[in-house]
Amino acid sequence: MSEKGRRYAEGSTRLSEDEIRRLARPTSDSAVSDAAFADSLPGEPVAPASPDDKIRAAMEEIHQSLRRNLLDLIADRDPQFFEQLVLRLLRAIGYGVDSSSIEHTGRPGDEGVDGVISLDQLGLDKICVQAKRYDRDRTVAGDEVDRFFAAVHRFGATKGVLITSGRFTEGARRAATSARGAIIRLIDGAELTDLMMRYGLGVRHETLPIPRLDLDF
Repeated sequence: MSEKGRRYAEGSTRLSEDEIRRLARPTSDSAVSDAAFADSLPGEPVAPASPDDKIRAAMEEIHQSLRRNLLDLIADRDPQFFEQLVLRLLRAIGYGVDSSSIEHTGRPGDEGVDGVISLDQLGLDKICVQAKRYDRDRTVAGDEVDRFFAAVHRFGATKGVLITSGRFTEGARRAATSARGAIIRLIDGAELTDLMMRYGLGVRHETLPIPRLDLDF
């Protein structure tokens, strides 16, 4: 304690909060940082979260848990299940003229295309789909995107969607954006599960009534 602080302690003078802060502040050779010192002092009171904020936080927690559960379920199923799942999802989003315009082609020797979606009645415009059922932390690399790009060309298409339950490397994303002659869209596990929740595939939504104040009663 400084000499001035000792004199305050021996006297009866009541210290103001500013004086307490100044006297307690660590010196330049102290091991206590200014940041740690500031955190230890009483600050502005934190406003409690509103009920709506708590609901939003709870919903985000539910979504995070559901994402993990969906990816775990996908990982436990066979590759053909995943191929059909992504085709159903793309149909739910609105791709394809009707259900008959979606063809599941995934099988040994499928040349890297697991599904083809016709966007018009004559099948002149189509999307090639590849589905890679990977563990959530496994990545799809750039060379895999390049091979899919070549497969899209072999099928005479100009659009391709590569969906994985894992993740994409930066090289894979660069390969997709630099592709010339075809549009390649990448969807990773996080976006996949978000789309499944949005379009109600593999999930069900429950309605929770929330009472609100009605000033017109």
